[in-house]
Amino acid sequence: MPEWFVAVSAVLFGLVFGSFANVVIWRVPRGEAIAHPGSHCPGCGNPIAWYDNVPIISWLWLRARCRACGSPIAVRYPLVEASSGLLFLAAALRFGASPATIVASLLFWFLLVLSVIDFDTMRLPNPLVAALAAVGVVAIVVGEVVGVHTAPLVGAAAAGTLSSPTLAALLGAMMGAVLSGGLAGAYALVRHKSGLGMGDVK
Repeated sequence: MPEWFVAVSAVLFGLVFGSFANVVIWRVPRGEAIAHPGSHCPGCGNPIAWYDNVPIISWLWLRARCRACGSPIAVRYPLVEASSGLLFLAAALRFGASPATIVASLLFWFLLVLSVIDFDTMRLPNPLVAALAAVGVVAIVVGEVVGVHTAPLVGAAAAGTLSSPTLAALLGAMMGAVLSGGLAGAYALVRHKSGLGMGDVK
């Protein structure tokens, strides 16, 4: 498969997933369902037609305003879509046409969504954290069972303990939890208030 085709496909998928990321970012912290109702303007509530929901292009075409009521559409929407497209592209350029690209893209996507939600609310919703973890676990299990490199962030060592994706992932998880937990504890000890939530540790 030509590299340019993989790269272009990754960007297009990334843009589509970026549009969906905006839905998740808006609805999950508010306890709203993701699938229903369809996309609608937060200002007037009117449904958004498919041709007004094309990533980045629709925002430019509508001049950042709702077609129905003229309410402004935040620049963050196309920024999230573009970020998702670039992250998917980065995964494709690094891993090519391989299962690792799919896993890396999903990991990037969840981290993007969680980052924006964290910025808005200072919370990391448990269902999204669990879904992110599930992607990693599935990638590790498939890699171990099938013998295909599906976990992009582990198993890079040629030999030794870290050559096992499972052991490398467990070590990385423990290191991440200890580091973030230690930082949270130190901040609370010094400042006498919480500065890093358990969502970061998870």
